[in-house]
Amino acid sequence: MPPDLLSLRKREIPQCLPAHVFSPIFPLLTPHPALLEEFLRPLGYSVTQIPYPVVPKGEERIRVVLHSRNTEEELDEFVMRLLQWVRMMQHAQEEKQESQVRFRAML
Repeated sequence: MPPDLLSLRKREIPQCLPAHVFSPIFPLLTPHPALLEEFLRPLGYSVTQIPYPVVPKGEERIRVVLHSRNTEEELDEFVMRLLQWVRMMQHAQEEKQESQVRFRAML
């Protein structure tokens, strides 16, 4: 995935916790948290956008919550939906760039 659209934060575990401890809550960093939440919520995913100024600029994200009843198939589906959103965003960015090039050529 292009890190400018979607990325995971490096996992840091406090030294007081065992290295095998995992949280079911994790952030997906994106400069477009509202758009990603808008895409995922209607599909039934429990996500919450955390935009600037709640977090520092460049740290915008959505919070994803998993639980022990999630199946591997559900996780695969979630990853597929994330990839689908990234492809849609890339396509929109490409169209915007092409439109700007056409506009400049008309000047």
